[in-house]
Amino acid sequence: MGHVTLTSRKFSNRAIVAAVVLLCAVLAACAVLANSIAADVAQRNGCDAVREAILRSSMQCCAVEGAYPATLGYLEKNYGLVINHSAYVVMYDCVAENVPPTVKVELK
Repeated sequence: MGHVTLTSRKFSNRAIVAAVVLLCAVLAACAVLANSIAADVAQRNGCDAVREAILRSSMQCCAVEGAYPATLGYLEKNYGLVINHSAYVVMYDCVAENVPPTVKVELK
């Protein structure tokens, strides 16, 4: 009977080691997935932040000059707006000087 107990303990130890290894693998996979999700959220938040900065600058321009700027370049040149054009694609459309521009920002 002592032999059966020893075999049961070996099996039990192997099962515990396998369970721990499996748990570590699952935790590592969850960490990778969480990191990926966090990166996606950060990128979306970056696009939103750039869009909001553009809209704030255009409103400031309208308040100072009485009209929304026709181009994004005008805001960059005259209102200190800085955009990382290597990271973002910005679509700026101003249809009239008394109508706020339509702004879309996407990652490159």
